[in-house]
Amino acid sequence: MFLFIDTTEKLTLGLVDRNYNWLSYQRFEIKSISAQIHKLVYELLEKHNASMDSLEALIYCAGPGSYTGMRIAEGLASILNWQNLNVYNFYHHEVPQLVGFSTGRFVSKAFKKELFDYRWNENSAVKELVSEEKIVSVDKESVFSRWNSDLTITSSSTDKLIEDHPQKFFKTVVERGQKMDLFYYRSLENEFSKK
Repeated sequence: MFLFIDTTEKLTLGLVDRNYNWLSYQRFEIKSISAQIHKLVYELLEKHNASMDSLEALIYCAGPGSYTGMRIAEGLASILNWQNLNVYNFYHHEVPQLVGFSTGRFVSKAFKKELFDYRWNENSAVKELVSEEKIVSVDKESVFSRWNSDLTITSSSTDKLIEDHPQKFFKTVVERGQKMDLFYYRSLENEFSKK
């Protein structure tokens, strides 16, 4: 079994079997993730007669998203990695590519009245922060964002792609086997500077 955690924006928990099928998939609208995540993970495992020892790996989102939220999943991943559990991660803006979209766009609110805009095709990829006013009309066909986005320009969410295509998504993440650094919208110097 694989434990799935996304704390980049609210909390999503899941449990996936060895064939990458969902055993459980839940989204939580809670404010204090750090105060509840351990209890919720324990309850999820208990519900499926599993334990931390029975897990093959943790798969979590390494960004982009809330700085504090991402640190919660990263902290849990570090502890489980010290216990010799395999740990894999991914970035939300890569999800469409991981499930097979060869071209598209990912847009999400990046705070500070900016949007994170990631565009890719078979030959290249471009990431940039742009003013919220800059993106007003785009072709919605292959524009993605995270699950609780209030952006009207998106046609689908990366959370929905993960939920609907678990075999392709998890198989690709596990086979890639990468442990990437957390991805913030901007450098920490810029994130915490006074303007």
